[in-house]
Order: sequence, then structure tokens, then C-alpha cells
Amino acid sequence: MYSRLIYLCLTVYQEFLQGIKDDKAYSLLKKALDHSNFLEEPMTKVVFEEASNIFRQARKKGKNIHSSMDCQIAAIAIQHQATVVHKDRDYKQISKFTNLKEISI
Repeated sequence: MYSRLIYLCLTVYQEFLQGIKDDKAYSLLKKALDHSNFLEEPMTKVVFEEASNIFRQARKKGKNIHSSMDCQIAAIAIQHQATVVHKDRDYKQISKFTNLKEISI
């Protein structure tokens, strides 16, 4: 058995936190996430440029990406050769025309 490191990017950090309604749960999750490993902190202009290119490529291919944040996450994962573990239809689409590695759960 081997272990893999789990990383977050700031976009995922935001998505996790904004989904929590209860203040106590928010505080507990924030405390836990603050000890995570982060990629692209701070995020660079290159990430935003690559995310916009992913979005544009999808549109040219007639694919509808539902969240520009998903493009940011994909750009960071591609840059760091990381695998995105998700439950989101956008990553499957993005992986069809980029080097994104993804696992749907």
C-alpha cells in the first residue's frame, strides 16, 4: 500500500468554505483546511491565462464548461501534473482536450 499526498488550491479552499452554512462547522472546516498542502499560493497570472485558454478551447469545441473556477483548478492541476478527484462533469470534459488527469468519484 502506498500513500499519495493530497493538495488543495485556493479555489478549492474557497469552494469548500463557501458551501458551509453553519458558523461552527465553518470554523472547524477552516481550521482543518488551514493545515492542508496548497498548490499555487499565491496564484499567478499564468494560472488565470491557462484557465481562460481552457475555457476558450472548450467553447471552440462546442463544450460547455459550467464554472470558470473549474478551469482554474484544472489549470493548476495540469501545471503540477496533479490528478483532480471530483464529482463534477466539467473535469471529464476538460480532460478530453487537455492533459488533465481526473478521477470521478
